[in-house]
Amino acid sequence: MAVSPAEAGKLAHAGVKLPSKWVTLDPKEPKTVFIDSARGKVAVIYFPEAKKPGEDPSEAQLSAIQRAVKEARSQAKLVVGVSPWGSHAESDFLEKTKPGLDILLGLGSGVGFSAKPAEGGRVLHMRSYTKGKAIYTLDLLEMPSDKGFKWEQGTNYTTQAVVLDDSYPPAPAMEQLLQGVEDPGDKQAK
Repeated sequence: MAVSPAEAGKLAHAGVKLPSKWVTLDPKEPKTVFIDSARGKVAVIYFPEAKKPGEDPSEAQLSAIQRAVKEARSQAKLVVGVSPWGSHAESDFLEKTKPGLDILLGLGSGVGFSAKPAEGGRVLHMRSYTKGKAIYTLDLLEMPSDKGFKWEQGTNYTTQAVVLDDSYPPAPAMEQLLQGVEDPGDKQAK
């Protein structure tokens, strides 16, 4: 799990200590976490935030991400990028940089969607729903193997959306944790 520097500051101010495995993002450099799995090592690269929400990352940030991906690729069987940039910047990133990732998990402004192949089937791109009303699942049936590997739904991965409607009651502990936290989705457009 990762939090922005601003989120980490707010949590610290509220007296909340982050769990030991959580990562505070760096505004300039990506942060890589390695996870051992039964299928091999997984590298999760948390991308730095753009200067402004929805804005493309800087050239320096893109170069740092490319270095992190190259290093992670030499150590991991699966390389996952986590982007806070929003859908437009993520699409630009996939189209212009040939990132070398296996999976890109996106968040921020823009629409959410279940995993879909991008970059000629080489990268799975999935984005969270911004209002938190759905959870997208991704099950890998096979790990990427060689340079010719392509993601194909139903063959080497499955994905689905689980809508969080009234059939999922809120967890009291979560409600208590979020009590008093402003919901940015409640703000009225000007």
